[in-house]
Amino acid sequence: AMKAPDTLLKYRARNTDIQRYNIRERNELMLYLEDVGAFNSLPSGVQKHLNSHTKKLKERAAFKRDNCEWWRYSWPLQKDLYGGPRILCPYLATENRFAIDENFDFLGLTDTTVIFPTDHEEDLAYLCSLLNSRLLSLRFKGIGKLKSNGILEYFDNSVSQLPIRMIDWKKKKDVKAHKKIVELYHSMTDLKSRLAGPLTAIVARDLETQAAETDLEMEEIICGLYGFTIQELEDAEGLVG
Repeated sequence: AMKAPDTLLKYRARNTDIQRYNIRERNELMLYLEDVGAFNSLPSGVQKHLNSHTKKLKERAAFKRDNCEWWRYSWPLQKDLYGGPRILCPYLATENRFAIDENFDFLGLTDTTVIFPTDHEEDLAYLCSLLNSRLLSLRFKGIGKLKSNGILEYFDNSVSQLPIRMIDWKKKKDVKAHKKIVELYHSMTDLKSRLAGPLTAIVARDLETQAAETDLEMEEIICGLYGFTIQELEDAEGLVG
């Protein structure tokens, strides 16, 4: 009914939508108007839609404090960094679940944490793979605040404490590991994408096996970068439970 252009729409990424390596695309779109200069510049259908919710939008505390315009989001943090690739993770999860949004297709609100790339040389796919590893998931159990049922809080101040193994670009072994992890990341995201589609039971089982094998190969390389073996990781996981 609004006839909003695609440039003003983003998919909502809820806590449960963000999985390891992929974000589930639910049929829930949100208006993102932070790049529009003035209300009158919006398409007439969007203006009409917002005007129909004027009262509710103006009841927000941020608007009453004059911290935002009535038709905009409250305090859009790091707005200048949006538009490029970034990593999303849920605020609440039982294990590390990080995924890259390459083209700003998704919008997460208060139930997600966003990691923006800096000027590091490491590929974002490499960083996402480290964050999704069993090794760093185990490490986060000693960092994140534990809630009920084994659920941890993935707030920015706790996620930032995860030890990220940066690459020594002068070491061929490091460079080789980085390259391989990035390759495996793309294999994993492709497998996850295919698993999200309609599949026969046999095909799904085959893809799940491939994903498990890819995950294990990646884990072995990551453990090696941190100076551990898979066996040592499994022993530590057994102690933590």
